[in-house]
Amino acid sequence: MTISINPHPQIMCDTIAERDSIPARTGIRVFCRETDSNFIFDGTWKAASGGAPGPPGDDGYTPIKGVDYFDGDPGAPGSPGAPGSDADVTVHEGAFNHSLLHSNALDHAEAHTHTGVYEAANANIQAHVVAAHAPATAQANADITKAEIEAKLTGEIASHSHAGGGGQPVGLTVLANDTTAVALATYFNVKLTVTAARTLTTTVPAAGTRCAVVVLTSGTTSRVITFGTGFKAVTTLATGTTSGRVFVVNFISDGTNLYEAGRTAAMVA
Repeated sequence: MTISINPHPQIMCDTIAERDSIPARTGIRVFCRETDSNFIFDGTWKAASGGAPGPPGDDGYTPIKGVDYFDGDPGAPGSPGAPGSDADVTVHEGAFNHSLLHSNALDHAEAHTHTGVYEAANANIQAHVVAAHAPATAQANADITKAEIEAKLTGEIASHSHAGGGGQPVGLTVLANDTTAVALATYFNVKLTVTAARTLTTTVPAAGTRCAVVVLTSGTTSRVITFGTGFKAVTTLATGTTSGRVFVVNFISDGTNLYEAGRTAAMVA
């Protein structure tokens, strides 16, 4: 009995002999009851597994990522989700000042203005703010020495006075040998050694100031000391021929000159 199943016919036979008597053509299939198996003719009879081929199936498709193949009706809305957990809120104690809130009315818009009087922009103030307030070479107060101060505090300050009068300057400055400019307005009392005839000059201190010139002799030759500009002396001073003697000549100022107020005889140094 032959069963035709497109596109290939299916033949059933009882024995192998019947199979071999079937007019063969390529692709014909035979089921033999004797061997309980299928054969297919492909130039020769070959065992074939399974039954006859089924009808052609529908065309399939390969899914493409991102392409929605759903063409049905929209589904029903899903159920609401569970409520979320409560937030962790930190409360800061203290009064809240609502006046500190920044109002929209205070936004810096083009039409924003302030009432009241304000200082006009001043370039000098800005320059002062950014400028250095001391030169790079400025000396710290703690580093200033007494010698530096005394070097600056020289000369007479004519406009300076103290109520009730000032005290008499004290101290004795030893000058280099044969100094001629004795500057009594600065030193007031000086001591110098003379090794030759000399003419002394001086600046004049404030009126009423008493000054002294101490002359020390050196050698056995008498030296003549002349009191020049700034002095009003009684006469010159001859040192004598004995070495190591001291003469003290005193003066008082009237603000213009130093007038001799007395002198000593030679004294042993």
